[in-house]
Amino acid sequence: DTYMWVIYLTGVLNFIPLLLYIYIPEIRLTALIITITVFIIGRITVFIKGYALFNKSHIGVLYYFVYLCGVEVMPYLIVYKAISFIL
Repeated sequence: DTYMWVIYLTGVLNFIPLLLYIYIPEIRLTALIITITVFIIGRITVFIKGYALFNKSHIGVLYYFVYLCGVEVMPYLIVYKAISFIL
């Protein structure tokens, strides 16, 4: 539930900066920095909430790292590889 809430909130917070990025070329760098900052804060929040869940459930730290690698980090690496193959 918290994961979807964080994803929803980052999407809502990124809406205006992304519109400004598309339609106003003068402030593209600022809008991009805001978008990246909101995305990173959302990812950090997911990591912290995930760790709290694993810690509360008395599941080991190694399982948390497996979760991070399999669910949080690996999709970004796959997207990066796909983009590098296309380019």
